[in-house]
Amino acid sequence: MVDMIELFLGLELVIVGMGITFLVLIILSSIITIIGRSITKNDEKKNNSSEEEIKVEDISKAENDYEEVMAMIAVAYMHCFKSEVPVISLSKPNENWKVLGRREMIEGI
Repeated sequence: MVDMIELFLGLELVIVGMGITFLVLIILSSIITIIGRSITKNDEKKNNSSEEEIKVEDISKAENDYEEVMAMIAVAYMHCFKSEVPVISLSKPNENWKVLGRREMIEGI
């Protein structure tokens, strides 16, 4: 039979092991959070400085580029889908003798 001392020792080992595991997980989680915050702060600083450099002329140029890209996409779409697209059949052509043979078997001729 199991002694009470062994039972308490096992319970103590379980509690200590789980405590250490959760402590390490909490430390890793805090390290990842700190690193994530520092990365987002650096990105925000870079974005703020780059936004100040953008001028109104650049914005209008970007809008014109966007319109040109949309026009190119529309022309390509019209070219592809308004012209006749060849249809490629991947199935074998219907062989009449197979169909007739099956029909004869079904009808019992």
